[in-house]
Parts: sequence; C-alpha cells; structure tokens
Amino acid sequence: GRAAYWNAIERLRDHSHTRALALSELVAMFADAGIEIERLYSDEIAVDAEAWLASAQTGADEAREVRTLLMRDMNEDLSGIRPFMREGRLHFIQRTVAIVGRKLGR
Repeated sequence: GRAAYWNAIERLRDHSHTRALALSELVAMFADAGIEIERLYSDEIAVDAEAWLASAQTGADEAREVRTLLMRDMNEDLSGIRPFMREGRLHFIQRTVAIVGRKLGR
C-alpha cells in the first residue's frame, strides 16, 4: 500500500529507518493504550528531495533509486507524499503530526 511505498523510499535513503506510521495507526495505538486524544496537530512542509538525500548521506546508487521511485510516485500517486517539481528541483510533501493525550483512569 501507500505506507509501504513510502517506507521503502525511506529505507533506501536511510538504512536505519524503521517505519513511518499512518495517522490512523497512531490514533489506534493511542486508543489501544487507553489514551484519550485531547488535541491533534497536523502540518505539511515541502521538502527538497536533494537536500533530504544529502542530510542522510544517501549513497549514489540508493539516491538514484529514490529519485526514480519519487518520479514514479509523482505520476502515479503511490505514497501520498505528492512529489512535484519546483524551479527544476524535485520536492515532496512531508506531513508532521503531534498528538496530545491523557491516560484514562481505570
């Protein structure tokens, strides 16, 4: 699915990456732990793919594969990160989420 495609890209970029969670997964984890969500903040930022690759010191072969996957994603919407070109450079949308909750009493 979409999360699997994104996680494959992330693992190519940074081999220490484990797994990005979907918002629905995070909310379910809170519910399973008996935590009531009081507030949820979500934001999106545009990320320059080359700067993002450089920050993880991604190897040349892996970076080339990441670019290929991002370009395919731009055409087929496979991950939900909505890759796009801006001023001749590849970008994508990174979503951030902060959840504030409290443990429910027993």
